[in-house]
Amino acid sequence: MIKIGTNFYLRNNEGELTHIAKTSSGWKPLFQAHKLFSSIKHLRWYWDNTNEEIVDEYGNEYKWKEFTDRVINFADDVNFQTHIGLHERYFSDEGGYEWTYDDFR
Repeated sequence: MIKIGTNFYLRNNEGELTHIAKTSSGWKPLFQAHKLFSSIKHLRWYWDNTNEEIVDEYGNEYKWKEFTDRVINFADDVNFQTHIGLHERYFSDEGGYEWTYDDFR
């Protein structure tokens, strides 16, 4: 099956999902900012300090290294479209990763 886009979530012990990112064909990954994190650095800290798991919309689980390979480095060395400039609520963190506080699933 061809997947045009994939959503990624943090899943807590109660099974509740918090949207954290989406990859889409031809686009840089877009990360979902929340009160506790709005950068890759803070997302990593949050993940390291909770028991939450990273999962995608298809039920696949990811360790941080796998999430880095699959999502954070998704557009490395490729000229993908950027979200920055499309809407005033998109922003880049200190590493250049693209974020928004808006719900975009």
